[in-house]
Amino acid sequence: MDFAEEFKNINVVFNPNEFMKESFSVDCFLSTIKCCELEKVREDLGLLLQLLKRSMIKLINADYQDFILLSTNLKDLKTTVKNLEVPFFLLKTKIDNMKNIMKQHIEFIEKLISERCMLKILRKKLFSLQNLKNYTNYFKEINEIDRFSRFLHLMYLSKHKINDFDDWEHNKEIALVNNSVKEKLESRFYDCVKQNQQQDLYKILLTCSVIDNISLVENVFRKKIVKQFVEEEVSSLIENKISKQSLSNFYKNVLDFIPIHMKNLLFLTIYNKRIEETDFLINSLWTEIEEQLRDNLPLIFSPGNPELFISRLESTEIFLNKFEKLFGNKECVIKFRSNQNTKNFLQCWNLTVYFQIRFQEILYDLEAVAETSQTDYENNTGASEFKLTFTEKANKAINKCWSNGIYNKKLFTKFLKLSLQILSRVNIWARNILDSNKSKNFPIDLIVLIYGDISLITEKIPIYTQVSKSKLPKEISNSAYLCESCFEHSTTMFKNLKNLIEEKVAAFLINQSSVHLKFVADLTRMYRKTNRDVPNDKSIYVHNMTKPFESFKQKYSKSFTDKKLKEIFKTCFQEITKDYFNCVSDILLSIKRTEESLKRLKNIRSKTMNSTDSVQETTFVGDDDKIRIQLRIDVLYWVASIQKAIGKEDVPNLQEFIALVEIPSLVTANI
Repeated sequence: MDFAEEFKNINVVFNPNEFMKESFSVDCFLSTIKCCELEKVREDLGLLLQLLKRSMIKLINADYQDFILLSTNLKDLKTTVKNLEVPFFLLKTKIDNMKNIMKQHIEFIEKLISERCMLKILRKKLFSLQNLKNYTNYFKEINEIDRFSRFLHLMYLSKHKINDFDDWEHNKEIALVNNSVKEKLESRFYDCVKQNQQQDLYKILLTCSVIDNISLVENVFRKKIVKQFVEEEVSSLIENKISKQSLSNFYKNVLDFIPIHMKNLLFLTIYNKRIEETDFLINSLWTEIEEQLRDNLPLIFSPGNPELFISRLESTEIFLNKFEKLFGNKECVIKFRSNQNTKNFLQCWNLTVYFQIRFQEILYDLEAVAETSQTDYENNTGASEFKLTFTEKANKAINKCWSNGIYNKKLFTKFLKLSLQILSRVNIWARNILDSNKSKNFPIDLIVLIYGDISLITEKIPIYTQVSKSKLPKEISNSAYLCESCFEHSTTMFKNLKNLIEEKVAAFLINQSSVHLKFVADLTRMYRKTNRDVPNDKSIYVHNMTKPFESFKQKYSKSFTDKKLKEIFKTCFQEITKDYFNCVSDILLSIKRTEESLKRLKNIRSKTMNSTDSVQETTFVGDDDKIRIQLRIDVLYWVASIQKAIGKEDVPNLQEFIALVEIPSLVTANI
């Protein structure tokens, strides 16, 4: 077997091929075998070492002659290498000298080429200077737009070619002509705008676009036309004390200004797209409006009067929407919204402070009612569908959040959150009342009113949801499902609250009814050794047990559905019947034990008693039998009351209860 097969078939706890990898690491190797015993690893490493030694010996023996010759050939190798050092060093020196000579020649040639290029550039600049000098004299007395354009174009090209000649003797003369041409161009542009000369206006805009100085005409239009108009309108605003109507009129006048004074400009720049580099709506009109309002009328941004603030904001939003429609395409609208002046203008409207004012305003009445005593909770106005003042205020507060004159689309998230907080506040308020009334003086009237109003609010939650969805901003109109999800949580919250109230009501009824069960035990005292007649009517205690249910149904049936009322009564009847069953069972068991004791005594006395006496005793209705009869009458009345209220089949073990109070046939015969 050769080394490869032995190496492959060796049985060790590690992979022998790991030693053949270039990335072999002792630490990594040890980490892979940390679960193995070190003694076993040591033995396997020794086994691998022996395999390598044997393989090396075999390899040497197989090529022994080559190993001997190798050692013989290497005998004078050092001397041979030393003899070659000098020739190689000389060759290296010659090569380095040649490289230095070549480098010097290359640098010299590159310098000549660079100088030649500079000469070409200078020749072109000199030619441009000569042309500029010649054209300067020619353009001194120009009056036509075409000549304006040619001169400015020439200046634009020359500026990029002769910027190294700052001290040229004709620079001042050229600058004077340049300024003169610009002044005449500005004057001509103003005349074209005023006189609606579209063709000449197009040439001027095209010239400014070519020379990359479109801001020249934008500034002229802003300073000479827009500024005067805006200043007059702002002065009118100040005179009218910045009322809602005056601000709306201001925006209306701005929109009317555009088709009158900017029709040709918009046609050439936006609608026809013949000159796309300029934007008079943003850079001239909007910039001036924004600066004038922000600097001269900061009062319009004040949220101190929330009604006036929101009316101004709504007027502004309507204006901005109409203004954006003038751009005609989304790219321009995006450019307008990203403009720094637009951002500054929108930031002036302090919506955070406005919301805080509305927040306090909306919740003030609600919290004022929450701090009153429980006796003041009931709504006595009669004009509201809610029975409690707190829930009525909560409903009004939610409606306020979405009402016109208060809500703003930029505050959608905040008003949605406030609506949910109001619903949560109602839940906390109701639970606090439930938790604070655990004593005997349980305010059942208030609790029932709370239950009715909570049911009414739960019915209104779909309306709240629909209103909030209708107020969704267009930017997030596809997020309507979030509104539904938020209000579904509130629905679940109120469902749990109603379940808690139902439990409290059931506990109240159980307490009111079961308190009379203690009188069941008095039946034994009533009939034993009292010579009472055989009972034929229900006891007062069992009537009192059913009275709370009858009274509750008569008084509060409008606050609960029939189904829900039956569910509450069912819970109560099940609990009370269970306790009643135990009471009756204890009495009957006591009676049975007493009878058994008496029976044993009778058996002892039977030897001394005559048969006539025993017959008389067997036909006599005893006190215990009277107790049984009374218990049966009471239980049957209780069962009949349950059947009348919710149906006998809804309460389990009623038949067992009836069977428990069955009277023996002998007693029935003696009645």
